[in-house]
Amino acid sequence: MSCLRIISSLLIRDNRLVKGKKFKNHIDSGDPVTTCVAYDSQGIDEILMIDLDSYNNLKEPNYEIIEKINKRCNTPFSFGGGIKNEKDALQCIKKGADKILINTNLSKQLVGKISNEIGRASIIGAADIYYDGKKYNLFKNNTKTNIDALEYIKNIMDYEIGELKITYVDREGTREGFDIEFSKKIQDLCNKPIIFEGGFSDLDDICKAFKNGINSIAIGSLVTFSDNNIFMIKQYLENKGFEVRLRK
Repeated sequence: MSCLRIISSLLIRDNRLVKGKKFKNHIDSGDPVTTCVAYDSQGIDEILMIDLDSYNNLKEPNYEIIEKINKRCNTPFSFGGGIKNEKDALQCIKKGADKILINTNLSKQLVGKISNEIGRASIIGAADIYYDGKKYNLFKNNTKTNIDALEYIKNIMDYEIGELKITYVDREGTREGFDIEFSKKIQDLCNKPIIFEGGFSDLDDICKAFKNGINSIAIGSLVTFSDNNIFMIKQYLENKGFEVRLRK
């Protein structure tokens, strides 16, 4: 059995970490480099950072922050936000990112071009989804759409991506509980590894997800605004019988 993955989900704006709820009301949550160094020392499996300044293509991706983190951390590092062509992707990799994440600009054509340059294993395709009271739809360009989430996810399985990241927008940052039932439906559609994020309330909630076949999660508020740290979470999981990497 392969080890379960716990990934830190970080957002940056104006060279600072921020954290909000449901993709809104972001507040300062620290220095990105020192936070990554701390997670690195605690044994996080991967670090995933999204640049909100470039998310809507208003700026180039923050290559400088990638370089700074690469110099201080050994943890695998993924970066997303504003990656719109092969040049952006290659520059992120050149500066030290191990993987790039594409969300807003995700298309079969773009992913194919980038895959030719860096390989599909280095590409994470992302989908943000929300519940409208009846079904899950796609959330794109900071806008609620009527695009069925499962249909969208099914379509992108043909893209040359190495894995998929799903974020539950209406649960993100709330710590109100992870949606296991819909996550199972997503898993049934997918032939690629999936990272899930959104709503994890406590360590028991993480255990429940892992018991139900989830094997990779991204967490933010659970460590940013609580007494939890990565080593504590992994120790708890190991005590519950899960296989995790306690030390690198």
